[in-house]
Amino acid sequence: MMASGSQYLEKNGNGSKATRNDKGGHLPRSRESAIWDLDGDGVLDDAELALKNMAAGNGEIDKQEIYKLMQQHISVQRSLWKFKRIAAAFFVLIVILGIANVGTSFAAAIIAKDTTASGGNLREKGDGG
Repeated sequence: MMASGSQYLEKNGNGSKATRNDKGGHLPRSRESAIWDLDGDGVLDDAELALKNMAAGNGEIDKQEIYKLMQQHISVQRSLWKFKRIAAAFFVLIVILGIANVGTSFAAAIIAKDTTASGGNLREKGDGG
């Protein structure tokens, strides 16, 4: 187990090394890396590091990379919408099953009031049983 604030070196996708802390963020090791620290916390999170690695040598991201990112974003949004619909359908099904269970319990209670067991036979309470 690493102590709080500990760091270790890790290879990035482009072959360079970055310092990674135990919270999962990457510590900027250069002025160029500090530019990509968008939230200003002094640590490059995975999204900031991916953005930095995507940028060309001049620090710009080309249209194709932005297009790929938007396609991935749209795909994730569609799958999230499908998940929400499925979750809502399961919720409705659970509510219906719960209501059916309560109805069955009331029906069993009402039937139990009107019947009696005598000698292994069920009889209505009004049948002299």
